[in-house]
Amino acid sequence: MFDIDDPWGESQQAAPSVSLPTRNCIDDIALPPIYNSLFTKLSKGSKAVSKHDLSALLLKGEISRAAHEKILIVSLPDNSGIVTRQSFNIALALLGLAQKQKDISLSSIELHKNELPEPTFFNLNNSQEREENSLYINPLVPGAIIPISQESNDPWSPGPSKTPTQLSNPKQETQTSQSPINNRRKTISDIPSDTQSISDSILSRDFKLIDGDDPKQYQLDYDDVEVTESPERGGIVFKHINYDIFDSQVVRRYNDFFNLSTYLGKKFTFRILPLIPPKGFPVDRPFLDNRLKGLNRFSCSIMRFPYLRKDPLVKKFFCTKDDISKELKIALNTVSIEKLELSELEQGISKKHIDLLYHNIDKLEKTIQKDLDTFRGQVMSLEKTSKYKNSIGDEIYTISEFLRPPNEPLDSTVIKIPSLELTQAEKNNNKCFQEISMNLSNISMLEKSMSEVISSASCDYMRRLTGVIFSMKLLIDRIKNSSRLAETEKIEGRIITTKGQLYNLTENSPNDPSISRLKSSLEADSRVLGEIESEGRIMRVMLYHEVERYRRFKSFYSMIYRRLVDDHIKHHNLMLNAWKQSLMAAESMSSGPNDFIDF
Repeated sequence: MFDIDDPWGESQQAAPSVSLPTRNCIDDIALPPIYNSLFTKLSKGSKAVSKHDLSALLLKGEISRAAHEKILIVSLPDNSGIVTRQSFNIALALLGLAQKQKDISLSSIELHKNELPEPTFFNLNNSQEREENSLYINPLVPGAIIPISQESNDPWSPGPSKTPTQLSNPKQETQTSQSPINNRRKTISDIPSDTQSISDSILSRDFKLIDGDDPKQYQLDYDDVEVTESPERGGIVFKHINYDIFDSQVVRRYNDFFNLSTYLGKKFTFRILPLIPPKGFPVDRPFLDNRLKGLNRFSCSIMRFPYLRKDPLVKKFFCTKDDISKELKIALNTVSIEKLELSELEQGISKKHIDLLYHNIDKLEKTIQKDLDTFRGQVMSLEKTSKYKNSIGDEIYTISEFLRPPNEPLDSTVIKIPSLELTQAEKNNNKCFQEISMNLSNISMLEKSMSEVISSASCDYMRRLTGVIFSMKLLIDRIKNSSRLAETEKIEGRIITTKGQLYNLTENSPNDPSISRLKSSLEADSRVLGEIESEGRIMRVMLYHEVERYRRFKSFYSMIYRRLVDDHIKHHNLMLNAWKQSLMAAESMSSGPNDFIDF
């Protein structure tokens, strides 16, 4: 009755009486050996397979693009980049059913679970070399496998990362960032990622964005770190929540994340930095859930930015099992701003344009604020739409309940009244009412499912981009508040005074022992003044680089709206089919007045 073709999987907002098959429907049956062999091969000894590898494997089944996307949606309802064995088995089962022209759904698996067709793959052995090249080992987690980008024209496919050797070899990083094209994800995002060709940019061909070769940093939908709440509480007297990273391999507390964020802010002051969820003392479940979600986004953002994930302390934070709380506190007191080579940063950029951007930083701030307001407003509207659709689903379900005929028990003692007996036309209408009721129940579920998709997927993508925009706004605030003009004027005044004293002593008392002291003081002040001027120059050119980096994040716009439109099209098509079935039932109802008279 409620088994409908829902592309978004099981909805948590479904009607109370809905009974859908669970995801463990094939956990207790014997599966073909190919299931285990393929999982072992792709997982490389770990407990999970990457979504990219699963997608590439499904493509070798030579099914349609729509079927391919639908298998991924049903097997991975949370759109996770990590595929467990259960989700992997479900995907292979759906592939076998799709190759036999069966329905792609959990209900179909439940129906055929005792005779699941074995999936067929084409060119599986010939593509072994490509499969090995499509994987890389996460340098922060031993044994963790994450896909390398296979789409040079799609910045939202899983992007390249680095092996430990590549982390120390910048040339090798640049070489590995180039990869062939994979056609799978073009249904969502096939925009060019040639971010150098920006129409309103004034860059020369010699310009190279610092840490800009890795397209993974712009893939806001790609998460390769999972933070979960540990069931065990830490502390002796005052208990606190611990968080597991990478399947309990690493355990950290919130203060560790917060100190890491502070450390990154001090070292990478003039860079776009990820946002850390705020501190707070409430212990209610919504607050803790939001904090956990924020820590996941914070950790995944660190892994996307190449200049952050290559930091030694970051590597230790995410891969060392030992407690590093003390080390983090020491690093906070000893960290200094990153050392950058000014000549390399200014290569290919006109100094005039650098200064022009810095002097118009207020105008830049207004532009960033406009972007922030735009996406915040869209998120609010989508959240309202989600609530409306959920309410519509509730009301449609109420209508379906009114139309569902009651099951009245037969009672032989009841006296039948001929004039109250149902005519044949009335009985026919009751059957039609039941059919319409079933279709309206399906429509209700579709509305609720779309409500969930809007709130979880569409809004989530916009929130991620909103986080980047807000990070850019914070960077501008840091630059505006980092002016050391007062300190510079004080040092310059001290230098003038020292020079005057040196001149007088040299003229009147050339052997005065205080001359050497004044010279040392003059050299120290001149050195500090030079460092301040150099830092100011680096700050200006880094602002230019980060503006260019921020511009490249706009390529995620296509991903957001393609996903939004694609979800609504799927929803519309399923709704249209359900309404057409209701129309057929309505047309089957008796419509003539004389039909309700039995002679």
